[in-house]
Amino acid sequence: MKPLVALVTLCLASLAFAQQNTRPPQPPPAKEIVFGQGDDIIGEGEGPDVQLFSEPSPVKHTSLIRVREDFKDQVLRSVQDLP
Repeated sequence: MKPLVALVTLCLASLAFAQQNTRPPQPPPAKEIVFGQGDDIIGEGEGPDVQLFSEPSPVKHTSLIRVREDFKDQVLRSVQDLP
């Protein structure tokens, strides 16, 4: 029994060493752009084209499930009907 346990332990340990390093690659460093004299950018900022839609008010639905108020009475009647 001990040799079997030792063999299983060695097999599992060898699988642990076979795992690869799965680190995600590092992103490239950010570039810095410097505008010199006379490189001013002139313009207007534009926003997205937006249309507003009115949302209809939510509809209140009644429940399709009804609570049976006479359930206990029906169970008692069915028990009395048993032979």
